[in-house]
Amino acid sequence: MPLLPVDEPERSARLDQLVEQTLRYRKLVRRSNMDQPPSGIYLEILESLKAAVRKKIEDYDNTVNVWTTNIIQEVLTSCYPKVLTHARITQLAIALQQQTMKTGSWGYAQRELVVAIYASQKLISAQVLQVKERFYDDIVQEIIMEWGIQRIHNFDPNRAAFMTWINRQLQWKKSEIMGRLSSIHEISADFMLEGSDDGFSQASSPPLGDFLRTCTDTCEHGECQAVFEKHMRNRPEVTFRAMFNARYLLGKTWREVSLQFDVKNLASLEHFLKRNVPKILPCLQDCIEDKVSLWKSQH
Repeated sequence: MPLLPVDEPERSARLDQLVEQTLRYRKLVRRSNMDQPPSGIYLEILESLKAAVRKKIEDYDNTVNVWTTNIIQEVLTSCYPKVLTHARITQLAIALQQQTMKTGSWGYAQRELVVAIYASQKLISAQVLQVKERFYDDIVQEIIMEWGIQRIHNFDPNRAAFMTWINRQLQWKKSEIMGRLSSIHEISADFMLEGSDDGFSQASSPPLGDFLRTCTDTCEHGECQAVFEKHMRNRPEVTFRAMFNARYLLGKTWREVSLQFDVKNLASLEHFLKRNVPKILPCLQDCIEDKVSLWKSQH
C-alpha cells in the first residue's frame, strides 16, 4: 500500500495531513511564551521547512507504508540543513541582536538561534577542529553561549555570515578553552566507566573509573556534602550531585543533561555545575590519589 493515495484530491489532502503531522515534531519556530504567530525570518523558515517536508514526503511515496515517529524525525533532520542556510541563520542572529536582554522575546530569539546552529549541521567538526570528541561538546557549547549569545552584539553581519563567525571563534578559542577546562572534566574524560576497551580494566592500570565513582560517593557524605546537596534555584530536584553524575560519571553531553532535567537554559545549567565543581576537587583528588597509591603498592 503506497504512503499517499493515487487519487489526486485524496492524495493532496493526505499529503497536507502528513506535512502538518510532521511539523508538530519540529525543533524550530515553536510557539513563544507570548503565543504570537511567527513573522519575519521565523515565518520564512517555517514556510521553507513546510515546503521541504512536503517535497521529502513526496519522495517517500511508494517506499514507506507506515508513517512512524522515526521516519518523521528522519525527514526533519534531512530538511533542516537545506532550510537553515547561512543567510537565514545570520538573519536569526540579527533578530537576536534586536531584542532586549532578559525579555521574553530575547529568550525566544536565543532559543531559535541555538537550535538552528545545531540543526543546520554547519558547525565545524571535531576532526576538522582537531580536538578530541570528548572535549568537542564543551568547546562548542562555550563558544555558542559566550560568543553566539552573550556577545551577540560583537557579531557584524556585514563582515561574515554568522556560522562563519562562530566557526572562526571555535578555531581561534579552542586552545584557550582546552587550557582552562575544569580539571574534573579532564579526570572524568579519561576515567569513564563505559570504556572497558580503553585499557583501564587491564591489570597493568589502576581502575580509575571505579576510583572516581567510589570517591564521588565518599565525598558526597564527607566535608563536601553541602556542595553535593546544592540545587538550582527553584528546582530542588536538580541537585549538583545528580548533574555531576550525569555529566561526569555517565558522560552525557550538555544537551542530554538539559533534556534529562528539563532545564532549557543551557548557560544556567553549565554555570551552576562549573561554579561548584572546583569546590569538590580537593576532596576528589585527595581520595583518588590515595587509592592510586594503595593500588600501586599492591601491584
